[in-house]
Amino acid sequence: MRFVADFAGDIMAADRAWNERRANTGAGRKVSTAQSEEALQDLLADHLTQRRPLPGRGGVLNEFFLATTIGSSRPFIERSRAQIAVVAAIVGIGELSFYRTRDGLLDGRPWVEGIASDYDHHQGLAPWPGCCRPPATS
Repeated sequence: MRFVADFAGDIMAADRAWNERRANTGAGRKVSTAQSEEALQDLLADHLTQRRPLPGRGGVLNEFFLATTIGSSRPFIERSRAQIAVVAAIVGIGELSFYRTRDGLLDGRPWVEGIASDYDHHQGLAPWPGCCRPPATS
């Protein structure tokens, strides 16, 4: 019961963020270049202030996660690589991309670093493919 009471808010917030990011893919809504630049500056400043690595996947910058976080596109992120590289040189690039947790605490500390966007990770949000589907019938 404690899991539900203490951590459900973080899990549900991560699920909402994941769905919002997925809505920002493909031909979905995007923000203007000026808004993208401002959002990227804010995101990079936040990572610098918190000394938190940039979102990665296997230790490489997760451009898709970064683009959808700010409501932009991968081409915008590609054009911004120089300024991203400056911040990455200071804070590094994480092994995973995390949805930050805010509410759930264990002994006064966050219960996890974050909820990973990668379903292969033990802290991942998405279930493993096939884990929740009924077996195929012939």
